[in-house]
Amino acid sequence: MRKKPTARCLRRMSRAVRGLDCRDMAKFIRTRGRIRRFYGRHEIFLNRLFNGLLSFLILSVLSNYFGFAKILSHAWIVPLLSVLCAFLPVSGAALVMQMYLLIQLLSLSFGVSVTLLVMLVLSYALCAGYQARKVNYIVSVTAWQRLRIPYLASMQAALLGGAQEVIAIVCGSVVSFYLKEVYDNAALLKNGADALSSIGLLRDNVFGNPLFYIYVIAMAALFVVVYTIRTMNIRHAWVVAVTSGVVVEFILMLSGYLFIGQRSRIPELMIANLITFLVGIATNYIVLDLDYTRIERVQFEDDEYYYYVTAVPKIRLAEEEKKVKKLS
Repeated sequence: MRKKPTARCLRRMSRAVRGLDCRDMAKFIRTRGRIRRFYGRHEIFLNRLFNGLLSFLILSVLSNYFGFAKILSHAWIVPLLSVLCAFLPVSGAALVMQMYLLIQLLSLSFGVSVTLLVMLVLSYALCAGYQARKVNYIVSVTAWQRLRIPYLASMQAALLGGAQEVIAIVCGSVVSFYLKEVYDNAALLKNGADALSSIGLLRDNVFGNPLFYIYVIAMAALFVVVYTIRTMNIRHAWVVAVTSGVVVEFILMLSGYLFIGQRSRIPELMIANLITFLVGIATNYIVLDLDYTRIERVQFEDDEYYYYVTAVPKIRLAEEEKKVKKLS
């Protein structure tokens, strides 16, 4: 008969598991530190590489769904524009993508292209008025929306940007919904659409669609919740922000789908929110490295004020020193 484990054995097993977890976490932190140092040494090259790959992804999605212009159908167009975007600032790369999209839609319908141009001009005016710098979201939200994960753009903007970037997210959401309707009605537009029909598409299928308002509100709510909570003075603010933002957005979109009777899109919504949550958590652990177990509170004063400071130290682990002994 096997003997039941004693309390001492259970304590030893618990300590062993905790020690294993600590060792795994230490390895993860050291690996993250090496990656950051490598990035710091090659920052310019890696930034250009990342911008080029992201531009290639967005342009590939736009070409796949809105590839109406024969002049842009050559296989070398997208890689060439991606290389160009890699060496341009964010605003320049966004302008290249917008021009690419406008030329594609011009081959489909002149009215649709003009309508999109007006929407882009208004979006730029709003972003300039509110000093939103990430104008690339105006087009990139469309690419993420075609990949069924538009909420990812709002999550990343809220975690890595300022409060003013919500304008770019809202404008990108409006543009992406309009382009979705253009894609769904491309056959009708290609058979004789004019400026009036494109305006009718915007009026009836976009502004006359209740899901449009729910979608834009959900994108904006996700941004506002995540940005507000991540800037609050609470423990694990980023994790709480990511979780709360995804929950709020999921409830809004779920209510919208139930209200308009599109229950078939709920599984797609769940997968999109799961991906958005995982990317948000990964961003937290890559970008932020605070040790909430060692919070310090300091109080001091001068001739005019009392100061109350809450200091959250960053996680730092010393690199392991490897000693090599030569045996003869």
